[in-house]
Amino acid sequence: MSLARPVERFERKGVDYVVRPYEDGDREGFLDVVASSSGTHLGSEWFDALYGNVPHLDHVPVVVVEDEREGELVGIRPYTPFLVRGGTRRRSRC
Repeated sequence: MSLARPVERFERKGVDYVVRPYEDGDREGFLDVVASSSGTHLGSEWFDALYGNVPHLDHVPVVVVEDEREGELVGIRPYTPFLVRGGTRRRSRC
């Protein structure tokens, strides 16, 4: 399943935002948002382990909020995928 772009556009206090699925090139912005909100600087290995190298998904399970004027990420909503089994069937839900 692949998400289409953009999901939503909105304005708040004179700033235009776009809410959209994660795209190639968003990694540094994602890590910057995590660092600014948690005070912890995590690297690409951490990102890949949780979101980038998920073998049963064809997309990165993250939605981002981008300041359209500045072109930088200001918010993220990551989802943790779980592999679910029921009998002999396997399904990935995110």
